[in-house]
Amino acid sequence: MSNTSNYVTNPSDLLASKPFYVYEILGCSEKENFEGPQVAYLCLRYYALSRIFNPAYANPFNEDQKKYFDKMYDAVNIAFIILSNPDYKAKYDQAGTVDLHAFLRNIGITSEDELQSFCKGISLGILGILDTSSLTPGK
Repeated sequence: MSNTSNYVTNPSDLLASKPFYVYEILGCSEKENFEGPQVAYLCLRYYALSRIFNPAYANPFNEDQKKYFDKMYDAVNIAFIILSNPDYKAKYDQAGTVDLHAFLRNIGITSEDELQSFCKGISLGILGILDTSSLTPGK
């Protein structure tokens, strides 16, 4: 029996709610300290989840699933941004939650298009950090 309580089942509710639970989105423990080898773990978890929900790779069956994937992709990116930045993580840990809309405004994101562009940039940045040559077909 697997324990899936750390995983988000409905990101639409998480994104619509004022509290945004970054640990649940990435399936991490609140006690984890992302320093040293744990940074690689965080990056790999992020990479795997963002690859699953990335609109460029996802193959949704219908419009509802496409919306779900889009929201989950945004949620994974934002959770990674918060946990990978020691200042953001400290503020999040102190408050226990973050007002998502205020957080996005503070980092200069004011529209859905800006959010999508920002998330794509984060994904490309992680691809540059990780050696993905073994994942490329034909190599």
